[in-house]
Amino acid sequence: DTGYEAMDRAGIHVTPKTLMAWLAEEVIPNRANRTRLDAAYWDLRRQNVAADLKRRLNNDGRGTRLEVNGVDQ
Repeated sequence: DTGYEAMDRAGIHVTPKTLMAWLAEEVIPNRANRTRLDAAYWDLRRQNVAADLKRRLNNDGRGTRLEVNGVDQ
């Protein structure tokens, strides 16, 4: 799964039991793991956005309206 791959790239190596405890909100990840989880989230989001834009733009622009704004606005 892409989510697990993103976690691996971010350096998150925990047992399945720990991961399930995080997901069930029984345990809160420590600060270092929260930072890694954030990095994994943004890595995965970047991939998903890029794939979606590629799919839309490869449709010869039909049905697509794209507006690009600068980050510093």
